[in-house]
Amino acid sequence: MKRRVYRQRLPAGRTVIEFEFRRGHVGTYCLVLERADVSVCLQHPKFDIDLRVCADIAAFYRVWLGRIPLPAALADGSISRHGAPDVLRGFAQWFGWSPMAPAVRDAALAR
Repeated sequence: MKRRVYRQRLPAGRTVIEFEFRRGHVGTYCLVLERADVSVCLQHPKFDIDLRVCADIAAFYRVWLGRIPLPAALADGSISRHGAPDVLRGFAQWFGWSPMAPAVRDAALAR
């Protein structure tokens, strides 16, 4: 994910996203997003958390690959987000999901 952040779309300043994954590979990780740099933290970065994303790891992976759209995963509860409205709106626009996502979506539509 770190390499797929559209840094020019990020808000000014620092944004910290905490990912809490459940089922399968359980754990909590953070992305510290700034236009100049993106860092992955395996421990709390000691900055305020702007957005919490809680997800079934398999559901997040399906969104990442383009198998299901993020709004569908949010609607069924397999992914939830908590944060300020502007951060919630920006989240989906800050990432270039998997480079394979368009092909995966096209294949699913063709079926």
